[in-house]
Amino acid sequence: MTHFKRYLFLFLYLSCFTSKGTELPARVFIFNDSLGKYTIQTITSKQFSESKDHSPNLAFSNSILWVKMDVPEISSQAIITIENAHLDHLDCYVFSKDSLVRTFKTGDLHLFKSRDINTNFFSFLLNKGENIYFKASTKGSLALPIRVHELNEYFGYDRTNQVIIWMYIGIAFVALFANVLFFITLKETSYLYYSFYVFANIIYVFTDVELNFQYIWPNHPEYNKLNLLFYSCPVFTLIFCNYFLQTKRYLPFLHRINVIIIVLQIIGGAYSLIDYKTGALISSYSFVLVPFVIFITAILIYIKSHNKIILLFLASWSLYLIGVIVYIGCVLGLLEYYASISNSIFIATSIEMILIFVIVIYNINSIKEENINSKNEIIQLLSDKEKMMGAQNQLLEAKVIERTKVLQIKNEEISSQNEEIASQNEELFQKQSLLEQKNYIITLTNKELTDYKEHLEEIVEKRTVEIKHANHDLENKNKQLEQFAFMAAHNLRSPVATIIGLTSLMEDDNTPETQREVVKRISGSVRKLDIIVKSLSSILSDPKVTLKLFEECDFEILTKESKDILFTEINDSNAEIVTNFEQCSKISSVKAYLHNLFYNMMSNAMKYRKTSEIARIEISTKKEGDKIHIIFKDYGIGMNLALNGSEIFTPFKRFNTKIDGAGVGLYLIKTQMEALGGSIRVESELGIGTTFWVVLPNTEIV
Repeated sequence: MTHFKRYLFLFLYLSCFTSKGTELPARVFIFNDSLGKYTIQTITSKQFSESKDHSPNLAFSNSILWVKMDVPEISSQAIITIENAHLDHLDCYVFSKDSLVRTFKTGDLHLFKSRDINTNFFSFLLNKGENIYFKASTKGSLALPIRVHELNEYFGYDRTNQVIIWMYIGIAFVALFANVLFFITLKETSYLYYSFYVFANIIYVFTDVELNFQYIWPNHPEYNKLNLLFYSCPVFTLIFCNYFLQTKRYLPFLHRINVIIIVLQIIGGAYSLIDYKTGALISSYSFVLVPFVIFITAILIYIKSHNKIILLFLASWSLYLIGVIVYIGCVLGLLEYYASISNSIFIATSIEMILIFVIVIYNINSIKEENINSKNEIIQLLSDKEKMMGAQNQLLEAKVIERTKVLQIKNEEISSQNEEIASQNEELFQKQSLLEQKNYIITLTNKELTDYKEHLEEIVEKRTVEIKHANHDLENKNKQLEQFAFMAAHNLRSPVATIIGLTSLMEDDNTPETQREVVKRISGSVRKLDIIVKSLSSILSDPKVTLKLFEECDFEILTKESKDILFTEINDSNAEIVTNFEQCSKISSVKAYLHNLFYNMMSNAMKYRKTSEIARIEISTKKEGDKIHIIFKDYGIGMNLALNGSEIFTPFKRFNTKIDGAGVGLYLIKTQMEALGGSIRVESELGIGTTFWVVLPNTEIV
């Protein structure tokens, strides 16, 4: 306790010492450039208004603040210091007898070496007979807490400030390491949370007085944009207090409010990366709520628990509450922004930190005493329980003896019953022997029946195989006959049409009467032949006949079988065949027709490929409602649909005579697809490639 008093008196002495009247009574004039249109050449002619103090403050403003200072007569040199000001840009213009002699462009978004004096605060050297202008702008709080010292006074003043800052940091580091060691040794969670709390305060101080900019990233001013993220670190303060006060246990509603404030503080820090001003306002207002909420929480918990430790916590937390209120009030422009505000907060939070540390130790000692008392009570309860168990054991032994006697009587009864059961078992054994003999006879009979059944199954199986082979051969022959008849029907129509045309030419008025009669009869016969051919074609295209040949067709198998047949062509052309049957992999249809479709499409794609490129064929399926689309796409020489589009599916039509072919493949495919109730269309462009779309009824299997 003696050491604590010494630290307290030392902090109070340093705080008073830094506020002594060693400053020069300079006059400060300000001009609010809300539009940001003035320069140093045009601002000197403007009318400035005198500031009531040395700390002009526009709070969160988008304006540019111009500051003009009239420094009284000095002996040689003076230093102007702007303390604890987070300014993005600060331009300094030094005049001597109305002439601009020096210019400094500095700020938190400039390199640290841009500062006139190498210190964490903005400091500028002013010679005798000079006056100075400042141009300040920032996305945060626009405040300039200014101090003016003669050169010989400045070093003592600056030394005192640095001593206070580093003494605070030293105390904080001692508390941090001590609590980490306590946590490792004693395994008490309170020490760990307190360590996080102290560490958060260290990060806050390093950021607030710009020691991180001076020592850690002097060449990376862009990191200063992350200041609000570092200011969000004190959320650990709220986390520690929630744990220490056991808010979730005593006041669940306030615990949820505390969680909301923590989230707001983190959101404010993160949102500052997008909009610094809005993020800073969210962080400031949520941060000022922290001490109030904790103060109110501590009062309510004390009313509930009457715990003296909570009362001590309230006393120490009052210092932190006052410091935060004053600092945030100054940042938001609600209170006067005085130069030594940081020192006052350091002193208040240092005392609060030490008191909280003492309270944590005291609280843990209390918890240990409660644990010892609890252990003694448990030992006493165990002793009483052991005596009770002894009495119960004696009673239980008596009951066991009594129960044993009852069981012995029961066992004797069971023994007599077992003898009776044994005699019954012997009788059953005799009956079982007789039953086994009968079962043996039944088994022999069943064996004979089984042998006959197996012989019968072999006969049936052999006959079934023969029938299957016969059916298979018959199906193949029917398919061959069907294709032949189809080909014959369609190949005969063309010469028949020619004969009809020739005979029509012979029918002329100048032809002899008998010749006209013969031609007329030939024409009639040919027309009858044409009707027969059309009828044959109609019969072959009847869906009722085709439907009997439907079976399950797997697109992958169809592709593989066609690739096997076209093995030589694929190798010669290095063709790449890509399939995608994810939407539909199987369909119920006539396999011969689909096989012909896949074979002709793949063969044509390789025939009409570009000789300078590797052939690529893409085969995919698509399901739309009650229709299945089969798409064949290649990147070959393509076709001129505007010229030949109407004749693509016409039999014996060929548009490239340099490539072998009969010209009936596409016609047969179209005929077969229509027989299945489907259709086929083509999309093609010269030099780009060709895509065939085959649409069939949705008889999908998988």
